[in-house]
Amino acid sequence: MWLLRSCWALALAIPAYIAIVPWFYYPADSVGLPSSADSTILPIGGVVILALLLAPILLGITVVCLWRSTGRGGVFAWNTARPLLSATISLILGGAALSCLLLGLSDLFRQMSWQEYLWTPIPILFAGWLVLIRAAALSQKTAA
Repeated sequence: MWLLRSCWALALAIPAYIAIVPWFYYPADSVGLPSSADSTILPIGGVVILALLLAPILLGITVVCLWRSTGRGGVFAWNTARPLLSATISLILGGAALSCLLLGLSDLFRQMSWQEYLWTPIPILFAGWLVLIRAAALSQKTAA
């Protein structure tokens, strides 16, 4: 059951975090943008619109992967009844998760201004969501 709750929590948290970050990032980034409100709200609005467009996609993928899930799988789940499907899902989602995780971790070791670090959790959250989606997809009920 923790798997289902965690997938839904991350599917909701990722777009919410993406929508919240620009409200802190762009006003703090005084080098790139003038301080007038019109020039600041445009990139903020663009990122908020992106988050609003991303939310139904993430929620849709979550619904599809959790539709027949038992919720009892773990992050190292493997469907022995369907090894080819397990390997394919693991390569696609696991590879994407590893790429997102490496991207997020590489941001931690770059020298940036403090407001740039606000964007760092996004690929790490995506990596966690992808790992949980993989676990949910592999813990689906199989037809007997």
